[in-house]
Amino acid sequence: MRTHTRGAPSVFFIYLLCFVSAYITDENPEVMIPFTNANYDSHPMLYFSRAEVAELQLRAASSHEHIAARLTEAVHTMLSSPLEYLPPWDPKDYSARWNEIFGNNLGALAMFCVLYPENIEARDMAKDYMERMAAQPSWLVKDA
Repeated sequence: MRTHTRGAPSVFFIYLLCFVSAYITDENPEVMIPFTNANYDSHPMLYFSRAEVAELQLRAASSHEHIAARLTEAVHTMLSSPLEYLPPWDPKDYSARWNEIFGNNLGALAMFCVLYPENIEARDMAKDYMERMAAQPSWLVKDA
């Protein structure tokens, strides 16, 4: 089986940068990485601050429980048969249908991991998902 790893070195260095940044921030919570027009509070620089993540988790257990239940159901379905939901390694299979299947599943999996970071199985699937996506030479859809 042939693997495509053109994006792997880039992903490795991005991961290394994030790891070093997180390590530095953990040592000294006052250290912040400067970004233009941004205000981050030492949380990994994704979409939500540490306070916003805590608020999302509280709402997922209360007022937005119905949304969290749908996410949980979707992720448990993905975890029940991961090979069906993970992007394929083969670029031909991936480019033919990635957006309609794989692109739509990643958002639900990522949000579930934000709400329930203690779920190691979901986090491992998200990592595997991203490794497979990073290994693709192109994300363009060839046959819709």
